[in-house]
Amino acid sequence: MEKSTGPDLPVGFAALVSSPGQRILVGVLSVCYAILIAAVVPFAATPGPVMPAVTITFATGVVIADLCTCFLLAVQYRERPSRTMLLLVAAYGYSGLMAVLHVLAFPGAWIVGQPLIGTFQTVGWLFVFWTLGYPILILVAVLLASREHGARSGSPPGSNALLVTCVGVVIAVGGLGLVTTTGQGFLPSEIVGERWAAWATLANWISAAVTATTIAAMWVVFRGRSTLFLWLSLVMCGFLAFILLGTLAGGRHTLGWNFSRISGFISAGLLLMMFLGDVARMQGVLSQSAHRLSDANLHLESRISTIVEQAMAGIAQIDLGGRLVFTNERFRAIVGRSPDHIAAHPVWHLVPDGDRIEVELLFRRLLAEGSSIEKEVRITRADGRECWIDIRAAGLLGAGGHWTGATVIVFDVTQRRELERTLIDSESALRRVVEGAPFPMMVHDEDGDVIHLSAAWLRLTGYSATQITTVAAWTELAHGAAPQTARADIERLFEFDGPVEEGEYTIRTANGQSLVWAFQSAPIGRDGRGKRLVVSMAADLTERKQSEDRVRLLMREVDHRAKNALAVVQSILLLSKADNPEDFVDAVLGRVQAMGRAHTLLASSHWAGADLLTMARDELAAYGGNGRVHIAGDPVVIAPNAAQAVSMLLHELATNAAKYGGLSRPNGRVELTWWFERGEALPLVAEWRESGGPPVRQPSRHGFGTNLLTRTVREQLRGQLTMDWNPQGLMVRFQLPMATYNPGNIVATAEPRGKDVSGSSPPELVGARVLVVEDETLTALSMSEILREAGLSVVGPVGAIAEAMTLVRSSPPDVALLDVNLSGEMSYSIADALEAMGVPYLFCTGYGTVDNMPDGRSIEVPVLRKPVSPANLLDGVTGLLNARGGRAIH
Repeated sequence: MEKSTGPDLPVGFAALVSSPGQRILVGVLSVCYAILIAAVVPFAATPGPVMPAVTITFATGVVIADLCTCFLLAVQYRERPSRTMLLLVAAYGYSGLMAVLHVLAFPGAWIVGQPLIGTFQTVGWLFVFWTLGYPILILVAVLLASREHGARSGSPPGSNALLVTCVGVVIAVGGLGLVTTTGQGFLPSEIVGERWAAWATLANWISAAVTATTIAAMWVVFRGRSTLFLWLSLVMCGFLAFILLGTLAGGRHTLGWNFSRISGFISAGLLLMMFLGDVARMQGVLSQSAHRLSDANLHLESRISTIVEQAMAGIAQIDLGGRLVFTNERFRAIVGRSPDHIAAHPVWHLVPDGDRIEVELLFRRLLAEGSSIEKEVRITRADGRECWIDIRAAGLLGAGGHWTGATVIVFDVTQRRELERTLIDSESALRRVVEGAPFPMMVHDEDGDVIHLSAAWLRLTGYSATQITTVAAWTELAHGAAPQTARADIERLFEFDGPVEEGEYTIRTANGQSLVWAFQSAPIGRDGRGKRLVVSMAADLTERKQSEDRVRLLMREVDHRAKNALAVVQSILLLSKADNPEDFVDAVLGRVQAMGRAHTLLASSHWAGADLLTMARDELAAYGGNGRVHIAGDPVVIAPNAAQAVSMLLHELATNAAKYGGLSRPNGRVELTWWFERGEALPLVAEWRESGGPPVRQPSRHGFGTNLLTRTVREQLRGQLTMDWNPQGLMVRFQLPMATYNPGNIVATAEPRGKDVSGSSPPELVGARVLVVEDETLTALSMSEILREAGLSVVGPVGAIAEAMTLVRSSPPDVALLDVNLSGEMSYSIADALEAMGVPYLFCTGYGTVDNMPDGRSIEVPVLRKPVSPANLLDGVTGLLNARGGRAIH
């Protein structure tokens, strides 16, 4: 049979779909029933024998059948609560209890000629209530089943619904019994003599109509598909015959009346027989199932025994004492012990002494409390070989609810432990390699979790390892990239079977500095969890990039500044004013030398900037004797594009002070100080203060120096300039923006090697031979002219090493002036030859510093830095002659 697809019915028999054979059988029985009834109808009113036992037998059978059916329906309801089934329980309970009242109130059933309870009319009234109430309850159940079929999601009856229903039925039947036994005063007579009253006949026909409606409703709702309602429709056919025959009989003790009792008894027993038949059927099914289950159990035991013996895991069973009562072959192979040895000792004796106590406690707790064990332990086999086993144990519960032992399963995990140890060693070695790498190095898995990170990575970036736990966290810190970008980059790495050049990236460090790293990544296999790993290495290109940037800057600056220098020199020549040629030359030379000093400082710092303190000291060095010059200020480096302008400012201030201000008198002083005012738009503030000079008056017109100061500070440097013409001494204050300097970033400037030759006393130079080695023609001619005008004899000038060596050997000079770089060749070989001959010499160069000799010796000779003024040039030659010990005569 199939499950019902109709209305929502209880499980079990009530939920079965009727078979075609059942539907045919019910149809045939219904037809036969109708034929028999039709045959009896013509004789229904014929008087028959008076047999009180018929009523007792009929009522007793109905009581037993209906109440048993009510009980079986209640069992079905308990399996699956349903309002439909609840009403069926109520209908059969109502019918059974009404049958009890019927037999108690029937005259002559218990006392001859008298009813046991009530009056002669009581049984008639009970019959009317019985035959009306029972079909009405069945009809309501059918209609409710139809409604439940359309709304399956409705909530089921409450847990106490069955009890409430049963109590309600008992109360209702009891109430009807009370009414019918005490209602002679208000209830009409149901029977007159032995014949039915007219209203009773009408009530019987109404009951028949309700019953017929119920039968029709069953076929409309269920169409014979429900086994329960199929048989219930046959029951209702019998109940309809019961009512019709009794009504057509016209009274008691007729043939129709007697046959109606028989039909009522049959109707009451049909559903019970159906239930009993279903129980018998189920008993047969259960018996067959038991036999099949027994056979399957034997087969299963055989299969389980085979599986246990052939299992890859060791399986054993222990008793409450811990002794092994069963072991499979694999268990014995894993522990490496004989069956006799295994059976003679508790299971924990397989474990060496060091771990035995802990394992014993675990097993004793398992056997006492039923807990479980999952533990890996080391054991020693009989052959002395150590191995690792994974123990899994669980308690066995006996029939009485007491622990009877435990099942033990062991796995040989020796190989896995060795692989894990190898993996741990490999990971440890990898960690040491990565963390100790001298360059940035990271290992991460496919999920982006960082596994290892080199100390160089952390040191260069300033981040901590706790900040870089994932690739996404690193990319967000270093690049500000979103996490999904990092994930996409990781997935891209696994598309290549080899190293991937990821290119150059700008990295943001913890302190805000920017670094340039070139990344290369490659997959390196999987870790112990099976996750793919990637190693990423980085080369720090920051210094190289900065060097390249400086080279590019220098290349641009060389071109720009060469042209700019020429333009500035041209401007100096055009704007410099003087009363006589000598003053004009001094003014021009001084300003050009200030430019040269700025270039020298920039060159010594690789064009990173010029130290302001060094710049000021160089400019005021000639005036600093006897404490006349005081210079102080915070560390600051003037930017390359502002160094020349600041140098010119200092030169103009120093020149003006030497001619007209504080340095023009022996007791005069100059103070130059600078500091930073944080939060200001022009943070760098410098003050130039003069004192001890002639009284100061504001000039009526601005000369070249004043115009130079004003335009340089305000227009070129974008700063502010304040000039106070105090009679006690000039005060100049200028403020510069941040673009003109780098605070706290001191660039070391090397001091010139050799002896400082400036400031020597003028000598008597007439007749001394001076070798001039200079590859720049104009510079060589200018120097030669200055020397000749001073009365010196010039040897050369020459611009090549070979020519110079020829002159040195053929006509040794008294002193020599050597340019360091002669068309790309260093003049150190000429210096060596001069030293060997005892001829003093000095270097005249555009370099800020002069390197050591090729053999590593330091250069201990004077150095003049270009551009060289005539005075400095002659002072240098004088110093050389003094070092020689006098003028040579040739």
